[in-house]
Amino acid sequence: MKRVKYILQSLIFCLFSFYACAQNAASTETHTITLKDGSVFEGVIKEYIEGEKLILQLSTNISKTIKDKHIQKIVTSNNVVPTTNKSETKNISNNGFNYNKKLYFEANYAMLMAKSAYATNAGLEDKVNEIDRGMGMQLIGGYQLNRWIGAGLGIGADYYYLNSGETILPVFADVRGHLTKNIVSLIYKAQAGYGFALKDDEQNMVRAAGGIMLYPALGLHFSTKSNVNFTLDFGYKFQKAKYEYNVTDVPTWWNMANVRVENDLEYNRFAVRAGVIF
Repeated sequence: MKRVKYILQSLIFCLFSFYACAQNAASTETHTITLKDGSVFEGVIKEYIEGEKLILQLSTNISKTIKDKHIQKIVTSNNVVPTTNKSETKNISNNGFNYNKKLYFEANYAMLMAKSAYATNAGLEDKVNEIDRGMGMQLIGGYQLNRWIGAGLGIGADYYYLNSGETILPVFADVRGHLTKNIVSLIYKAQAGYGFALKDDEQNMVRAAGGIMLYPALGLHFSTKSNVNFTLDFGYKFQKAKYEYNVTDVPTWWNMANVRVENDLEYNRFAVRAGVIF
């Protein structure tokens, strides 16, 4: 249990670190605003409402309000946005759709559910229909190339059987995109990587080995006008792992000091995940 608390604390620390980096990057990105009369201003965009106004913080810490109709173009370090498509500066179209272009960071929490594999393997027929419940957390950082595709890397912690000591730390590649363009848009996600199994001495484990991890999913992306959006996805998670236990409580007539039991596992779980993207 102490190990679980340590892992959760580490993931929360990473989350706040990612959030601080994202906020710092967002607040310091400079833009060059060219007006139709030829005037040029450089600073950080604090607010932009399409069709109305843009508020720019100049290097002198003075805020300047510019009417949208006077703007010719907006230039960033790697993007030029013409007047006819200035809304892409914040990635918000007229229907409210918003995806986090460029760098994105996501933190999510998952519920993992499946019929009891242990009960089936042990031949306990009265337990077969019971549901094994687990949980997982992930932190993902990536780059959104366009609406259709983004790619990144992630880390996490999965507990397929609570209180069993079987803890998996997955490291994976993440691919995602938006299938529709609405305030609540349909999204796809796919993750593939390797899960590292941790050995829990309190459970008499003598060896733990991880394996391949796969997670395809479909879900919903909830847009907001801020830099924070929300997701809800439904997927199927596959993870291989192997554990070896030292069983010390054996009958005396076995004439053995201890027995080792090996579990070669394939976790197959339906997952429901809720996430926040910033």
